[in-house]
Parts: sequence; C-alpha cells; structure tokens
Amino acid sequence: MKGAIKPLSALVIMGVLSIIVILGVQLYPQWSRYLFRPAEEAAPATTENDQMPETEDQTDPEVTEETPAAADDWERYRNVNEIRIALNSFFNSHGEYPQRLDQLVPDELSILSRDPRTGQHYDYTRSGAGFTLTFSFEVGILTFPPGEHTLTSRGFDLPETLTETPELEDTAVMTVPAEDAEETESDGSDGSEMADEEGLFPELPTEEKADTDGDGLDDERELALKTDPSSADTDADGLSDGTEVDSYGTDPLNADSDGDGFSDGDEIWSGYDPLKDGGRLDDMDSDGLADILEEAGGLDPQDPDIDGDGLADGDELRVFLTDPRNDDTDGDGYDDGREIRDGYAPDGPGAWDEETLQAVAERRDKFGLHEPTGTTLGT
Repeated sequence: MKGAIKPLSALVIMGVLSIIVILGVQLYPQWSRYLFRPAEEAAPATTENDQMPETEDQTDPEVTEETPAAADDWERYRNVNEIRIALNSFFNSHGEYPQRLDQLVPDELSILSRDPRTGQHYDYTRSGAGFTLTFSFEVGILTFPPGEHTLTSRGFDLPETLTETPELEDTAVMTVPAEDAEETESDGSDGSEMADEEGLFPELPTEEKADTDGDGLDDERELALKTDPSSADTDADGLSDGTEVDSYGTDPLNADSDGDGFSDGDEIWSGYDPLKDGGRLDDMDSDGLADILEEAGGLDPQDPDIDGDGLADGDELRVFLTDPRNDDTDGDGYDDGREIRDGYAPDGPGAWDEETLQAVAERRDKFGLHEPTGTTLGT
C-alpha cells in the first residue's frame, strides 16, 4: 500500500510544478517589469508643477523702453504736422500764409502747441510767398536725425522757394499751397474744410502705408512714380504730389505740365487749364473760381455765393480773404458784404487800415470782381 502512494505523490508534485511553470510563462511580461525595470523608470512620476527646467534669459537686449527724449520727439512731430495742416487750411481760406502762427487760433487751431521740453512756441517766419517753421529733435525719429529741422511749403528740410508769382495774360496768379484742395467727396465729408484734413494728427507711418511727407501718396507709390517721399511737392509747383496725381492729373515731376511757361499751381488758381496751353478751366457760376477748385474745396460750382453774404466765392477767397462758407467771418452780427460796402473790416473790429486797404485794392485789380460782388458794393 505504501509503495503505491509514492508514485501517486510524485505524479501530484509533477502536476503542481507544471501548473506553476505554465502560469509563470503567461504572467512573465506583467511581473517582469516590476522586478527588472530601470531605476529611472522606477522613480515617482513628476507633475507639471514639479518640473523646473532651466530657461535662458528671455530679455531681448535690443528692446528698450522709450526714453523721455524720444517721447518728446514724437510729440514735436505731431505738433509740427498739426501746424502744417492748419497753415495749408489758412492759405486755402485766405490766399496767403499767416504772418504769425497765432493767427491760426481759433479758426484753424484751438490752441497753439509748444515745444514739450522748452515750453516755447515753434519758430515761424514768412519767407516770400511761403514760410519756414523751425524745430529740433533730441534723439531723432523715423528718417529724421537729431538736430535742427525745418518745414516749408515744399515739405520737410527743403528750402522755401515760393516768391511773388508772375502775371498770366493780364490775370494775376497766386501760388497754391503744397497741400491745396484734397478731395472730400470720397470720405463723405461735408466740405467744411478747404483741404482734406483727416484728423489733426496724421497716422504715424507704418510699414505698409507710410507717408513720410504727408502729401497723400504713400512712400511705396512715390517710389513707383519716382517722386520724392520726403517732399510733399516734388516739382515745387504749388500742388502736393497727391493732389497732382489723384485730383488734377498733372505731372508731379514737372512744374509746368503743359509747357506754357506757367506752373501748374499758378494756372489752376488763376482758372487756367494746367494741361492745355491757354485753355481755361470751367467756371459754371462765374464767381472767379474754377469748378475743379470749388469741388475740391467743398464749395458749390453752380452757386456763386454759397453763404449769401453778397460776395462771390472767388472774390472772398482771392480778394477779400474772407470765408466763403460763412456770411459773417468775424462773427460780429453783420454779413461780410455789408461791412465791406460800409467801410468796415469783415475779418475783425473797426475798419481796415491803409496797408490792408492797399493790399485789397491790388488783389482786386489783379483778379477783378464777380457777381454778385459788384451789385453788393455798387461798383
């Protein structure tokens, strides 16, 4: 009996060992990774907050905060551009640039800006028929280096060349400012300003649409047209490059597009066609001002006296230097025509002095008078 048990026990033991071996082979992939995994794997998992990788200093040594001097230069740039726009608007309204900057207040400017560092007004002088405005940059901005700079009717850092203009076939001419008569219809404005003054502060130049000289042509277009992107009036004919290209169709590189001996600006202001020798521009209402100027300036080419003060629009702009859009330029309760007829000044208190009366008489002889001015004044 005992001898029969031994073989049976051996069989049981062998069966148990076989089962263990089989289970071991099947479970090896699972338990082996716990027994033999590398030390770095066995380390506890770290969370995102536990990770502290080394980082390099991200500070760009080229990027620095704007210095007070640079901020002052930008303010000077905005101030000068504001004055530039006001000067051209004054010219469009009065036919000449002011003798002093304070004449721009309050019609063209609410206040007269000062240099942010010195607190002084910018230096301004009338030179010939133009002007020179002097200012300085401390560190320089855009294409302007540090130091003294000037603004004239031709643009930045260009000498003033406007002088007394010649007569054109017994009709005197007057130089148009560098930014005369920008289009107003395209932006839906009511034409309350003689020039397109889209904001007192022009957009600072951007890489896409920089207009360094503020003439209405961005620098990229100027390079394509071969005009000077730093001069608002490349050919110095009294018309800005943008006005010549987009409004009048004249050549911004040629001061006398039709080659008749008179500049494009002189001809347009005097009612002559700058593209046709001896040709006259249309003046439907016969007020002395060409239709193209009236349309660009927000006036009505079919109404010779849009403010109803008894003075033709052309006479107000070129002879009396009053506002053709305001029947009472000086706001004293009497319309301009009545004041001139009765011997009073339409642009201020009292009567015109002898010097002013002489200047008015000279302009009257040059440009003549147009209806209804003659009827109002009894001439």
